Amino acid sequence: MQGSSVELNDLSDEILLLLFKKLEKTEVLYLFLGVNQRFTRLVNDSIFTNRLTLTKGFADGTFDRLDSQKLERFCLQLLSSIRHKIEWLSVEASSMEDILLCTSYPNLYGLGLHDKTPLTRLLQDKITSIVIDTILSEDTFTKGAKRADVFACILILFSKLECLHYGSSDWDQPLFQIPPTISSATLLELHVILETFTDCLYLLDGRFSSLQKLLVDVCRIISPRIIIDNQKQIPNGIQISIMN
Repeated sequence: MQGSSVELNDLSDEILLLLFKKLEKTEVLYLFLGVNQRFTRLVNDSIFTNRLTLTKGFADGTFDRLDSQKLERFCLQLLSSIRHKIEWLSVEASSMEDILLCTSYPNLYGLGLHDKTPLTRLLQDKITSIVIDTILSEDTFTKGAKRADVFACILILFSKLECLHYGSSDWDQPLFQIPPTISSATLLELHVILETFTDCLYLLDGRFSSLQKLLVDVCRIISPRIIIDNQKQIPNGIQISIMN
């Protein structure tokens, strides 16, 4: 490592960053964080530290925990040195406790969990009710998943979902960005905070064919800025409650 370090030091910062970006982020941090002041400064860039996937991936799409040597170094040394920069972590279920308890993550807002057992799929098929209530920082959605993306992922992952409470302080992220292919035939009750009445109309475009109760908190009632195809019939007996 010392010989290669000397050769790499002859390269400019720009070329080094181009090389580092060709590698997995975990490899970059594992190999170069703490080697010397220059390398540490370069790999402390948000490109390598904001979103980390601390798993070992395979060609068939499955995941496993990092090997014991890498996992130990991340837990004992590396994560604590970049903990303020980490905003999203993807971990394998069996190493989650080691990673989350080795240090504090003051700016962490997202956690991806990869499970190599059938447990995750089993839960997805069994869960019928979810409550999400988040208070997020001002720039969370500019750097991570948008509110509409999270909403869509919930509907995709949980195929038996009947009741969803989706609250968020960042209501100004519109839900009408959800692709029209995102729908649910099982959802019976939806509680959600919306920016404008446009979102409310969009949720009633027929994508929730079994919906019986819709409770929305509309922050602003203004004229729709887009045309919404609401020609499909709203389910009979649906209860709609709108707060402003």
